[in-house]
Amino acid sequence: MLAIAQQDFFEQALDLIQRGSYQQAVPLLIKAAESGNEPQAAFVLSQAYRGENGLERNDSLTDVWLLRAARGGYTPAFPGAASILLNNRSAFFDSIAGVHMLRTCANQKQAQCQLALSRIFLTHKNKRGALDSALVLLKALGAGTSLTDNGELLCRQDAIETLIDLYENPSSKIFDEITACAWFLIWTANMELSQPANKELYFTRGKKLCAKLSAAKIEKARLLAENIIKDKIVMPEGLPAGKGSKP
Repeated sequence: MLAIAQQDFFEQALDLIQRGSYQQAVPLLIKAAESGNEPQAAFVLSQAYRGENGLERNDSLTDVWLLRAARGGYTPAFPGAASILLNNRSAFFDSIAGVHMLRTCANQKQAQCQLALSRIFLTHKNKRGALDSALVLLKALGAGTSLTDNGELLCRQDAIETLIDLYENPSSKIFDEITACAWFLIWTANMELSQPANKELYFTRGKKLCAKLSAAKIEKARLLAENIIKDKIVMPEGLPAGKGSKP
């Protein structure tokens, strides 16, 4: 009976929220969340305290309720909760729990978590397996052409730019100019989403990279890129045809 009552509190709160009555919804959300049976109520509370719905912004309460939602198993709360837990300046710092949450949502193909977890691996890339683990996540995200949400697309773009950085760096263990060029060609398909600075930087770098390669190597890069994304690659305008090409 208690669980049913708590569910009623949550449903009543959602009804008030839909009518724009956040102030009246908060006490009901708290009752539902404190039962421990409705982690989604805790998540809704965390969003409410961001100060975007007429309530006064309260970062401490945002963190408290977000963590409660995540610890209650509500996976949409995992990315934000992991960010709190992995912040060594946070009172809630817990790297083990934070990485566990990132792994869980990365396994569910959540782009933000895949990117965040790859960055953690890259900070330890000299440890055995860390670089390989990062590459698996980055490649999965970079090749994810089915992503449609703008935030996910930007995560994909960040992943591709990181792959270009890794493969283009002569001091990197995986230095490979053909593979770097392939990821650059994949990156060009998303240029409209780039930050202006990134767009100019990476396109300039891509042109310089292609200028160093032969036409045959650029063709290998194009074929590799098409194999990665399982789609045709349109060569961008202004890209050098490669050394040894006829004008």
